[in-house]
Amino acid sequence: MAVIINVLMTTVLMTLAFPKQSLIQGLTDKLNSITRESLTGIRVVRAYNAEDYQNEKFAAVNDELTR
Repeated sequence: MAVIINVLMTTVLMTLAFPKQSLIQGLTDKLNSITRESLTGIRVVRAYNAEDYQNEKFAAVNDELTR
């Protein structure tokens, strides 16, 4: 009996957790992508004086992830 309850609870929790995990993974990927862009293109960003734009872009994705 305990095994059946454990299997049912595990199934329900996995069903609820997988969509959220997928969403978090996507947002983390966006954040990492923006960070990588900033680090690899730091000279270009400074040359075009676009630091504020990059900071706002990062902050928007970070806020979305930490909601």
